[in-house]
Amino acid sequence: MLARVARRTLVISAVLAAGALVLGGLSAAAGVVGGAALSIMSLLLLKRGTARLADPARPAGPGPGLVLVRYALLGIAAYVMVAVLRLHPVGLLAGVSAIVLAITIEAATYRRPS
Repeated sequence: MLARVARRTLVISAVLAAGALVLGGLSAAAGVVGGAALSIMSLLLLKRGTARLADPARPAGPGPGLVLVRYALLGIAAYVMVAVLRLHPVGLLAGVSAIVLAITIEAATYRRPS
């Protein structure tokens, strides 16, 4: 299911980036792509962390400290995209929001296995 969400996010992000390129220029389109990259990276880190947490054979690791480091790195990446690369903040927000739309579509179209 997470792979489908990631694929839908990529498709939605491509559509949003094309629209942003037409309406807001290259900076807005790059912001959408950057925001989508942040959200997919966050999804993959969350998937990896929960898989490690759920594995009973794996010994307890650093735990919450590692989670904080991961989110700090995501925050630093977002800061670099806005402050250093000067990506359009609205485009960045649209890109990050693409995963929300992908999850909504996945939830609306989900069929329970019989």
